[in-house]
Amino acid sequence: MISDYFEYIFDTFIELKGDRKSGEDKSVPGGLAYINGQKIAVIGFQGIVSDGVTKYPEPEGYRKSIRLMTLAETFNKPVLIFTDIPEIDNSVSTEKQKMLEPTVHALECMLNLKVPIISVIMGMNNNSLTLDLCASDRIIMYDGASCILNIAGYDLSKNKEIIQNISISSDELVKMNIVDRVVKYLPDDLKSNGKLLKDVIIDELNDLFKTNPSALVEQRFNKLQSKFLSLKSVYNQMKNHL
Repeated sequence: MISDYFEYIFDTFIELKGDRKSGEDKSVPGGLAYINGQKIAVIGFQGIVSDGVTKYPEPEGYRKSIRLMTLAETFNKPVLIFTDIPEIDNSVSTEKQKMLEPTVHALECMLNLKVPIISVIMGMNNNSLTLDLCASDRIIMYDGASCILNIAGYDLSKNKEIIQNISISSDELVKMNIVDRVVKYLPDDLKSNGKLLKDVIIDELNDLFKTNPSALVEQRFNKLQSKFLSLKSVYNQMKNHL
C-alpha cells in the first residue's frame, strides 16, 4: 500500500478523507504532510487487486484528489502524487471506461495548477493508467519497474479483436523523456526505499521552487504533449506488428 511508505518519507502526515459529496475512496489516500519542513498536499492513486482483477479509483476518489490539489494551490503548497496501479488483466473493462470522465477532470486540474507537482510511480509492473495520472512537472520511477501499454488490434484469421501488452521499462521511459528520474529499488526494504525517495523528492522540490508558477503550467503542458507523442509513436509501431 502507498501509505506504508509515508512514515519514512514525511516528517508528519495528516490524512484527510472524503470528497465532500458522496464519501471516501480507499483507493485514493491523501492529506497534508511535512517533508524537510515544507508543507505539501499528498495524493495516492492505487489499484486494489482482488481475485485477479484490479479495482480502480472511484469517482469520489478523483473528486477528493481535486479537492486536495485545489487546497494546495489556495495556500501555495506543492503537490506530491503517488501512483501504484498494477497491470493484472489486459481487457478493456467497463470499469476502466466509466472512469474516463473523472480521470480527465483530475488531469485538467493537475495541468492548470500554479504550484509544483511531482509524481512518483511506486509499482514495479504498472497499468497504463499509472502514466495517464502523471500530468506533473517531474515523474520519478523505480529502477527495474515498467509500464504496460495495451495495444488493440484485429486478428482477421480469428475474426476478433485482440489486445497485446507491451512493456516499457523505466530506463526506456527516461530515454523517451517521459520519466525524469529513476530511483534504486531495494527488494523487501520499505524503510530504505522510503528514505531514498524522500531525498529525491526534496531535491526535485528545491529545483521546482526556482521556477515561476506561470512557467510551470506552460512547461507541464509541453511535457504532457511530448509524452503523448512519444507513447503514440510506440503504440503505432507495435500496432503495425499485430
